[in-house]
Amino acid sequence: MDKPAGLISSLVVCTLLLQGLVESAPSSDAHLFPPPPIAYVAQGGTVTLKCSATGSPTPTIRWKKGSEWLTPEDNTVSKHDLTLTNVTEEGKYTCVFKTGELVSSVTTAVKIRPLPRTPHSVHVSDVTDTSAQLEWSYSYIPGTDDPTHYHLRLKPKQQNIEPQDITTGTRTSFELTNLTPATEYQVQVIAAGTVGKGPATEPIFFTTKF
Repeated sequence: MDKPAGLISSLVVCTLLLQGLVESAPSSDAHLFPPPPIAYVAQGGTVTLKCSATGSPTPTIRWKKGSEWLTPEDNTVSKHDLTLTNVTEEGKYTCVFKTGELVSSVTTAVKIRPLPRTPHSVHVSDVTDTSAQLEWSYSYIPGTDDPTHYHLRLKPKQQNIEPQDITTGTRTSFELTNLTPATEYQVQVIAAGTVGKGPATEPIFFTTKF
């Protein structure tokens, strides 16, 4: 016997439209927290796709790539983060959400994006006994990962120690402070984006004043 229209409308309240996929969504007491529609990763890098759900009956989640299931049928959980390592090709991954008799799915496209480029024109100015002004340039090219911040590697040249890692914002200048007088330093600049860090510049050397 057909279900009354009121019962159907209480179970199906909306539709999901994502990546060209339309499916019935569960009732308002079930909530899906899907991965983003596009996830970027560097060549050979690692990316984690997060997908979870809450509701009653307890929802379950499985992953598949194309038509191939990546999660065993007997290993369904309500929270499942899919981690892809050593990514060398792009693809589409689907989070399949099930609660009761209702099934919904959301597809994420994993795309490879080149790492940020190496900064250039690095130079140091306004050197004092305890500080120096560092500046650099960055050339933006469409299709590469734009820098979200920069890392500076700073260390005294003659000391066999790990460089100090200084994280900056998106500005292409930074004042180095708390330096030791009469000391030769080396510094490198690294651009970092959403998919990771790019190559470091060649070391730049400067000596603080007495």
